[in-house]
Amino acid sequence: AVMFTINYNEDSRALINQTFGCDIDPSQEISSDLAWGGCLNYERKTKVRRSSERVIKNLRKDMPCRYLIVPDMRKEELVEYNGAMLPKLTFVVRGHQLVFNVKQSTIPNAGYGLFVRCKSLTNDFSSKTDSARAFLLKAGELLDMGVYGPLRHEDEKLVHVHSIKSYIFSGKNEEWCFTGASEDSIYDVTDDKTGDVHDLALRSCLTYINECGSDDAPTIHASVDPCGCVHYLMGTRYHGDWNRYKEESSRFSLAVDGDEVEVFLHYGQSYEPIRIRKGYSVWSTPSLQRQQEELATTVMTDHDCYISDIATYNAEEVIDCVYFLTNQCLIVEDYKSTEKRIDEDVRDRVQRVVRKLLDRASELLQITEDKNTHGQSQNGHHCCSSMKELSKAVADARTYVSSLQELPCCVEQKSSGIDGIDSESRCGGSLNELFSSVLEQASDESFV
Repeated sequence: AVMFTINYNEDSRALINQTFGCDIDPSQEISSDLAWGGCLNYERKTKVRRSSERVIKNLRKDMPCRYLIVPDMRKEELVEYNGAMLPKLTFVVRGHQLVFNVKQSTIPNAGYGLFVRCKSLTNDFSSKTDSARAFLLKAGELLDMGVYGPLRHEDEKLVHVHSIKSYIFSGKNEEWCFTGASEDSIYDVTDDKTGDVHDLALRSCLTYINECGSDDAPTIHASVDPCGCVHYLMGTRYHGDWNRYKEESSRFSLAVDGDEVEVFLHYGQSYEPIRIRKGYSVWSTPSLQRQQEELATTVMTDHDCYISDIATYNAEEVIDCVYFLTNQCLIVEDYKSTEKRIDEDVRDRVQRVVRKLLDRASELLQITEDKNTHGQSQNGHHCCSSMKELSKAVADARTYVSSLQELPCCVEQKSSGIDGIDSESRCGGSLNELFSSVLEQASDESFV
């Protein structure tokens, strides 16, 4: 794919970084569809019509194009639905009001879904124009619905911290995770103390969007902004195939005062293990059935893959994990000050993680001691500081695991297996290899 390098104006970049607390780089590489879309959007806004250098004149229908529009007004609120308080989102854009409500999905057994209805704000019901009868987007246009995540600072997890959290909660948080701004981080919109979706995410309509079928075109698309946040965009993507665009866009029509329409997203290849656990797959090729069944068995049983890498952690990674456990995950004081009981299975998993972390810390301390004895230590001040922090983490971990033993437990019904494993979640061993081998055999056309 052709990539373009965008150099940002220094004054504009400084203003955005200072105003919103961002850290946008001086330049950024973007895909060709965004580059062409940006030029096209600029020329439409500035009404460049006759210049021989205009981009519109040189764009062909086989060239992918994408640019974003934003609502003129946005309102979020909680409303009552069947006894539950659920989010509602309202946009005003181009003389239309788009109202998004969370209701029972049209997909059987899928729980809630997100629906949208269109109203006109022009009161021109006699008009025969298409724009008066429906909310329309031009080819290449997508409506930015806002940020799916991260919603809090703590939603961004280092990969090694995220791995132990996934192990502790049997992977149920994996269903709500996605790749972070860098290879070292993962975004996770679940609570660190329960593994369930946290309250802020539950108040966002975007959390409730279900996945479309393998033969359907998604009406919502995920995209990462320069700060690393994941946005959800509504509309039909233009991939450079005009006939495909016309066919897919015809399936998603928002008529003025028409019926509510459920919107759908395609979760991508990394969601496949979760699909398999739930009993379905986007792979329909008969030759892949055996591999799918084998992967399903592995997903249901291979819990230890989450913590297999602890044996390779460095001192900083061990310290990170101990801090997460003692200050963010299962905080002992929270249980001592209330009548809450800790889930016995969760407690056992935490203790197992702590033991592995202590074993690794002991190895690192011994390695450092041996190097110091033989005069092989380098960067002495930094090494000494890290080892002091590691020694303190070891002491904290030992106190912590001892305190866990004293907490009252409750035995909850165990889940039938891990609630999904992200294909890029650093799970080592056979699980990752098996999933990769199946992916290689899956046809690109199997995915929307």
